[in-house]
Amino acid sequence: MANLISDSIELFRRQRNRPPKRVVVHKSTRFSDEEIAGCASSCENIDELDIVNIADYTKFRAYHVGEDYPVVRGTVISNDSEAMLFTMGFIPALGTYPGPSVPRPLHISCQRLDTSIETFAAIYLS
Repeated sequence: MANLISDSIELFRRQRNRPPKRVVVHKSTRFSDEEIAGCASSCENIDELDIVNIADYTKFRAYHVGEDYPVVRGTVISNDSEAMLFTMGFIPALGTYPGPSVPRPLHISCQRLDTSIETFAAIYLS
């Protein structure tokens, strides 16, 4: 993991003539302690490091009270270390939900988070 992250940072540095200010490492399974240590050692000179695992969360659905539509796209339900992020949902600009079925949120589990979950979610959606 340390080599992968170091190589990525070096590539960024060569392309942009500066190191990144923030590194986000995510995968669909949890990180081992060794992987987290490798990420951290490679990012010692980086301002912010987020290490998260992202997985489908199929057992939860949410709706607006009194409405036929699901939650608004981008809704985040979170605590300090976990969040459910709806990447699909009602789109106010369209006045509808264009999907074929009830959206399922992504489950975001933060193993190291130097930013906030809301910041991570907003960037993930863009």
